[in-house]
Amino acid sequence: MCRLMFERLSQEWSAQASGAEPGSDQEAEEILADHLLCLITRDYLELLRLVLIRKDAGDTVESSIEMDVEEEQKPTANSSETEQMGTLGISAIQDEELCQSILLFVYSAMSWNDSLTSIRSAFLAGILLPQIMEKHLLPEAAAQLFTAILKGLSVHGQYEAVKNPLIMRGLQHYEMMRPKFESVETVLRDLPDANGSEIDLFLKRYICKNPNVKSPTEKKKKEAFKKLVAGVISKPVGQMFRREVHIKNLPKLYKPTKLKPSVIDTATSSEDLALVSLFAN
Repeated sequence: MCRLMFERLSQEWSAQASGAEPGSDQEAEEILADHLLCLITRDYLELLRLVLIRKDAGDTVESSIEMDVEEEQKPTANSSETEQMGTLGISAIQDEELCQSILLFVYSAMSWNDSLTSIRSAFLAGILLPQIMEKHLLPEAAAQLFTAILKGLSVHGQYEAVKNPLIMRGLQHYEMMRPKFESVETVLRDLPDANGSEIDLFLKRYICKNPNVKSPTEKKKKEAFKKLVAGVISKPVGQMFRREVHIKNLPKLYKPTKLKPSVIDTATSSEDLALVSLFAN
């Protein structure tokens, strides 16, 4: 079922992104189809959350539905750090075909044109990452997962509510994957406007750090990673084609006038100067 849902929803999102019209030219039907697509995708992500995450005693479906608005208003909350994968989720990840279908869906959904879907997918990716790192993950697969997060930033980067969770998830993946897979660093170096010296500095300071040196704060680490991936983060439409003005040398507003030489300095003798200074006092 997971593979079927991924293939069907992926086709629908691709058609929506390309502007294809499934069966009708009427605008009302297009809006309804888009709305239904968002609802089905969110419901399926909620199903995956219930399957993967360990359920507490007070956790109910009704409470999770009431938290939909809170998820959009609290994008920086590290919810995935407190959640743990349950027994059912671990069993699902152990199945190779089922694990592949879940990963394809979760990481592909980050770049679909729905902000809440992207936020929920980033949350689930944080739950899945520690488990898949224990499996035999190929370098190509690690690079593909990291690329999926960057693709989400290229689609939703102009929205702060979505950008922050994706940056946090990208940082988490880079921290955990880079020591094992150099292909992740290759993806980072191939980004637009990538600076090799800054990547080397980030690697030295935050990944291969000296244990005797005090660990940097998470805020500094996040800001440094955000600077590295700034080339793929999309901008609001109003800022996309804004031309930056650089003025190197501004003209002086006040130009001091040269003092004219005094008549006393040019036309008087030393004796006259003595008399002038005497009467000046």
